[in-house]
Amino acid sequence: MKWFRRKEPQESAPERGEASQTVEGERGIASVNRPASLQTRLSNVLAFGLMSVLAVGFMGWYYGHAIAIRKNAQNTAHAASSTRRREI
Repeated sequence: MKWFRRKEPQESAPERGEASQTVEGERGIASVNRPASLQTRLSNVLAFGLMSVLAVGFMGWYYGHAIAIRKNAQNTAHAASSTRRREI
């Protein structure tokens, strides 16, 4: 995609009378020192969002089932105790 291609910095030629600040053949700025590209930042945001949604969904499912099981056990115990009272 050409939307996400990084534009290479354009070096301006030194004007007459000015000494060049760079040595010919010298490497440019290291890629680790460059700011992150738009594509990288967008990918990071999307990955964080996906993991957040999955985490919230899993926790909702887990605690929903934990509460339902507890409620079911309480209802079963309540029904058993009310049945015993009737028998006595």
